[in-house]
Amino acid sequence: IGGLFHEGFASCQRGQWRGYIDRTGMFSIDPKFKFTGDFCEGLALIKTEDGYGYINKSGLIVVKPQFESASDFNEGFAAISYDNPFRGNPKCGYIDRAGRFVVPPKYKLEPLPRRFSEGLACVNIGYGCKHQPNDRYGFIDKTGRIAIEPQFEWAGDFNEGLALVNLVNKKK
Repeated sequence: IGGLFHEGFASCQRGQWRGYIDRTGMFSIDPKFKFTGDFCEGLALIKTEDGYGYINKSGLIVVKPQFESASDFNEGFAAISYDNPFRGNPKCGYIDRAGRFVVPPKYKLEPLPRRFSEGLACVNIGYGCKHQPNDRYGFIDKTGRIAIEPQFEWAGDFNEGLALVNLVNKKK
């Protein structure tokens, strides 16, 4: 079972393990991972027994597998969490390509972490692992500062200068 090519590699499965093939169809990164994502900005999300981490195009681990959930890199950052997204009060933060925290895990983790788009990432300041009526979405910049105050019932990623949002219904 294989995926689409991204940055010259396609994720492919052999037996129970996943690796990457090159355009000749040969494995250039041996199948030894539980999960393999697409290459984005030169790095790919992988999963081992220890959790999610990132490899480079040589197959070398550049961010140690340690996260319970993680996203692809976009605009130089990836959303990560040490928490299970379906239990407790999971929090997510953002790392750079070297695995250093740019934004520590403090925002509510959705089932999938949100990515940076046009310099902003949508964050949720709510509590718990399920959507709650008092959850509010806003946007942070790449330094982790609030750029747009959490005020929306839901918000999407920015695209061409706009983000789809759902305003809070204040009817009584």
